[in-house]
Amino acid sequence: MTRLAPLDAPQYQPFPLLPHTEACHLRRQLPIAITQFRVEPKCTIPLHNHAGYNGVMLGLSGEFRVRNFQPVGDALPERGSFQVRETIDQFVTVGRIATLARARDNLHEVTAGTDGAEALDLFTIFPGQAGRSGFFNLGQQAVDAGRRIHTAAWRD
Repeated sequence: MTRLAPLDAPQYQPFPLLPHTEACHLRRQLPIAITQFRVEPKCTIPLHNHAGYNGVMLGLSGEFRVRNFQPVGDALPERGSFQVRETIDQFVTVGRIATLARARDNLHEVTAGTDGAEALDLFTIFPGQAGRSGFFNLGQQAVDAGRRIHTAAWRD
């Protein structure tokens, strides 16, 4: 991804679930999905998952803080609240990447820096293995700071 030539200017469209985010779907032909997105300054894409996907996010401009989480016990419940462990807390800048996998760090929260940010997402989707993806409420205070454990809950 870092060796790609610069892409043409994307035709961004508002992202319906996130008013501070715009996206341009560049390719969606299984098993690959490629999307370029832009997030306004200091705005957060809330905790969400990509069930059944492996993904790489490449920073194109600005800076993102990316926090990945893993369900405690490694099982994501179908509904309700549960505990998650923060596994990665990193900054993605131009040319840097963040990753997630079907069975590792699949929950993540993405926050744009003070100037906003753009990124390119590349996902591999496994037909028949993609599950329910969704957004979650994340407790801001850890319930166990030493182990980086938080409470999360499915959003309605």
